[in-house]
Amino acid sequence: MGMRTLQIFDKLVDNILQFGNENKRILHVKYQDLMKNPTDVVHRIYEHFGYQLTLDFDQKMERWVIDNPQGAQGRNDYNLEQFGLDAEEIDKRYEKYSKLFL
Repeated sequence: MGMRTLQIFDKLVDNILQFGNENKRILHVKYQDLMKNPTDVVHRIYEHFGYQLTLDFDQKMERWVIDNPQGAQGRNDYNLEQFGLDAEEIDKRYEKYSKLFL
């Protein structure tokens, strides 16, 4: 499963690299930013794509984040090795993407 997933990611990353940062139809979001402040990320997404964020939606989103903290629904513990993958290999494989976007 791990290698097959990497093959799929390879194609996706290659396509993203072809567009670079110039394509306004793509917004790169760091996972760390999403976890740290999800509402700020949603605001960035809406702004990037020219959508209007209503006060009602914003309030509901804030409430949802408060009511559903990270880990409240349980926790998934997994690692790359369980899927036959290696962190150094992953870092090297996607180094160009990481340098451009992360």
